[in-house]
Amino acid sequence: MMQLLQQQGKVLVEVIEDKMKKLALLLLMLVIIGCSAKVEKRKIMLGNYIAGRNITTEDVSETKADAALSLATRLTGKYDFVEKPERDTIAQRFYDEGKKPILLDIAKIAGADEVAFMRADRFINMLRVELVLVDVADTSKRQTGEGFAHLNYHQATTDRALFDPSLLTATQRAFADAKGNNKLYSNQIGNLNVKPAPTLILTGIGFSLPIGIRPWNLYDARITSSYSALEAIFEVAKNSRDFVVYDLETRDSLYSLFKLYVVENYNLPTLNEIDALRKFKVGYFIAGSYEQLPEAAEISLTLYKINENDVEKIKTVADILNEDKLEEMDKLVAKLAKKLLNINEN
Repeated sequence: MMQLLQQQGKVLVEVIEDKMKKLALLLLMLVIIGCSAKVEKRKIMLGNYIAGRNITTEDVSETKADAALSLATRLTGKYDFVEKPERDTIAQRFYDEGKKPILLDIAKIAGADEVAFMRADRFINMLRVELVLVDVADTSKRQTGEGFAHLNYHQATTDRALFDPSLLTATQRAFADAKGNNKLYSNQIGNLNVKPAPTLILTGIGFSLPIGIRPWNLYDARITSSYSALEAIFEVAKNSRDFVVYDLETRDSLYSLFKLYVVENYNLPTLNEIDALRKFKVGYFIAGSYEQLPEAAEISLTLYKINENDVEKIKTVADILNEDKLEEMDKLVAKLAKKLLNINEN
């Protein structure tokens, strides 16, 4: 009996020792995982901000630029930021000691890994942010990016553009572009879930009337119907995550820079118009067509990419319009625009 109890006790000890080894291994794995999860984030510091073309300090001050970059970096969950008060305190310490504050010295004391140089430019209703990120340890290592955002919001009483929401969006896009990571904000929701996106222009809708076909009112009033259709397309396109679309006012101002004053919305874009878009570094454009049929009209929209020396057709969508009504045409082109730009119907 005593021998049996000893054998059972020995087995029990071996079982306990085995469980303790497994528990120790599990604890070691948890420690390793915990340590890897606590890897320090790279810290960004704003080194210099320039209010560029058509931007006033009232529109985008250094404080607003700093706040936008701070939020843009922290939203990633992968980067940290040196806030303006901390940066200014370190600079003041240099002044108090009778020394001239040097940007890299401030960055090193603040523990920054990268210094950002930021510029904001405005063209009518389009905002552009450019970022240059310089590595503090090796200033020869630099990353550049640009981001665009439409100025969607205006004050009700003065119609003055409200920059803050668009500034954050453009800064996020510029930061993701500089980091070469389109999914940098994929964990965010709503308007914060953005990625770098090229600009898009809505050009014209070419109207055609075959011989012997009686025109609809939509064709006869093509000045009005083409403008209304483009506005309907804009309302859809401005919700795209893949493109940043110019409104018609900004587009027309762009054309006027290149002395193109007689651009009609009911004609397809000319080579001069496309060349102007290319020189302004617009990435894509949409052109449409309206063809009158005996009892209907066929409408198509085509997305083009602007290359250095030519244009590339990306995608065409088309459908039949069965009623000679402006509101029906607007509904149809809006439907086509959603399909063309892969925008969810909901």
